[in-house]
Amino acid sequence: AALLEAMQALSDRAPLSVALVMPLWPGSLALETALSSDACRGSLRIVGKDHVYLNGRQHCCQQRHRLLRQAEARGSVVMFLQNESGAAQWAVTTECVDDLRSAWARGTALQEGGEAPLRG
Repeated sequence: AALLEAMQALSDRAPLSVALVMPLWPGSLALETALSSDACRGSLRIVGKDHVYLNGRQHCCQQRHRLLRQAEARGSVVMFLQNESGAAQWAVTTECVDDLRSAWARGTALQEGGEAPLRG
C-alpha cells in the first residue's frame, strides 16, 4: 500500500513505472490491493514448470544450483504499476508480457541443461 500511495503522491511530477514481483498467495490483501489498483497496467502469473528463481547465492554455488525451480509451489505474480505518464512512456504491451513469460521459461531450459532460446 505504501508503494501505491507514493506513486499517487508523485503522479504529477514524473513518469513512474515499477515491475513488482510478489508471491502468488491467494487471499493476500497486499496482492489483491496491488492487482486491483488503478496503477496496475498489467500482470503475469508464473506457475508450474515455468516458475524459476535465480539463487541469491549464485556467485558461490555450483552451476546446477543457480536456478531453482519449484513447480509445486504457488508461483509468483509480476505486476506493472504505473502512473498515467509512465503508462504513456512505457506501455505494457502483450509483447512485453510475452517476453517476460519467455524469459522465465528460458530459465527453466537453462536449468535442465538446454539451450536458452533467443527471441528475435
